Amino acid sequence: MSTLRQIFSNTAVQIAGKVITGLLGIITIKLLTGYFDKATFGDYTIVFEFLAFFGILADMGLFTIAVREMSKPHANEEKILGNILGIRISLAFLALGLATAIAFLMPKYDLNVEIGVLISALSMVAAFAAGSSSTILQSHMQMRWQALGLVFGKIFTVAMTVLGIMFMQHFLYFMVAGLAGNIIYLICVLIFVTRIVKINLRFDFAYWKELIKTALPYGLALILGTIYFRIDTIMLYEIKGSEATAVYGVAVKALEILAVVPVFFLNSTLPVMTRYLAEKSDQLKRLIQLAFDFLSVSGLAIASGMIVLATPIVLFIAQKEYIDSAMPLRILMIAMIASFLNSLFAYILVVANKQAKLLWINLACVVINIAVNLYVIPRWSYIGAAYTSILSEVFILIATSLTVLPMLRLRISLIPFAKMLLSAIVMTGVLYILPREKAFDLLLAVPIGAIVYFFMLWILRALDRTAVVEVLKMKR
Repeated sequence: MSTLRQIFSNTAVQIAGKVITGLLGIITIKLLTGYFDKATFGDYTIVFEFLAFFGILADMGLFTIAVREMSKPHANEEKILGNILGIRISLAFLALGLATAIAFLMPKYDLNVEIGVLISALSMVAAFAAGSSSTILQSHMQMRWQALGLVFGKIFTVAMTVLGIMFMQHFLYFMVAGLAGNIIYLICVLIFVTRIVKINLRFDFAYWKELIKTALPYGLALILGTIYFRIDTIMLYEIKGSEATAVYGVAVKALEILAVVPVFFLNSTLPVMTRYLAEKSDQLKRLIQLAFDFLSVSGLAIASGMIVLATPIVLFIAQKEYIDSAMPLRILMIAMIASFLNSLFAYILVVANKQAKLLWINLACVVINIAVNLYVIPRWSYIGAAYTSILSEVFILIATSLTVLPMLRLRISLIPFAKMLLSAIVMTGVLYILPREKAFDLLLAVPIGAIVYFFMLWILRALDRTAVVEVLKMKR
């Protein structure tokens, strides 16, 4: 199988797995928004948003760095994996233990939120262990097994959620459901990984120091990225309360599900991009252009469709009481397009070992984001927070692109992007004339929108047809 087909095949199975787990996640949100009142669902949302800040401390960019190191010629995969597991599990217990301690000191968090943070922290430890183990699957482009384990775990969580609602269980029961699902996910990943390499936790502290030194700039950049992505929800909870957070939380959950598309794709390109850069291959420029085109075509399609169909989508993933979530969802979709594209430039900086530059860009973005949110949230609540997300993502896109393009002497053609944008506009016009007030309207609108979009892409020759044909010929 060619390199391009491997990348898209590995990406496709991850996206397919995420589509399935995303749908299962939507079922969970639908069930819980019907079972909880708005205030309780706001508490449920804040548990995970709060933990996300500390969860990134346990990652520190080590997943991406590990895949990069394993992709180098003659890499000692067993040594890298064993030490990555040792570092990330140790960091997970430290970071999430700190999160739990801080949660119990937060004056606005009640006992349910505090204990919910504790349970969900244990759940995240299991997820980090599974994620660390799957670095070997990523470097071998066999992420279908990771996706399968994730699906099994999510099915278990949904089943427990259904039973919990049937038997009128307490708020904390649903946190335990998430923990149980992640334990199933971890077990599945370990079974698949041991078929490739022997797993042994390693505590080679000299090597830990080397890995952490390499990962630290990127890890700090990720922490800052998590702050500017999540801080609006935390600030909204503190300033406007749990009900406003619940409305915004539905839109943010939808964004989180979609945000994995660039992550999966770029993680698949990372081993190839690392090799091309080391070899100073001319193929690097073509790969970056294809990556930019893929992220553009997927980002524009998703965002345009979600903007027009925001009302039925909210009704599909939540109860009718959350219809106000449609407006912040539309606004966040504009931010998502910029997020898709700036992800590419961020990964290029990591591949080029220039992650320190990303640190300063994200630091500037955090300062801007917090300052603007302090002004807009008291005045315009979650609408102001959503518009601030656009500002943040556009700033990151401009800053990262202006850093990467001169550094690698790259020129990215925007002609395909213009054709994709025109295709998205045509699709949007068609969707506007279709019924789009009820959840069931999606059954008609989504396939028609997809057909119109891809028809326009084809007649405008927006995509590299050689690449498309190669991908379509992928071995089943």
